[in-house]
Amino acid sequence: MSGPLGNAPLILTIAEDGSFQGLLYVEPKYKEIRGTISVIRPGTMRYEGTDGNGRVTLREENGKRVLRFVRDGGGGGAELTPTK
Repeated sequence: MSGPLGNAPLILTIAEDGSFQGLLYVEPKYKEIRGTISVIRPGTMRYEGTDGNGRVTLREENGKRVLRFVRDGGGGGAELTPTK
């Protein structure tokens, strides 16, 4: 995961119903992440999670999927790319 404060390892699982959970390692500890991604209409997704609410986008870049979370009201965001 990469964001405004740098990069951090994240293990994230997204279920078919849009619910997600994961572990984010921010040295020196792990932080649990949970929430739900909802498709509002084709091309428009939102999330509600432990760190707030916002919009979600998915794009292809250099042959990899990039999932981006952007909080409502600003305050950064996060981009997730698979390692495999």
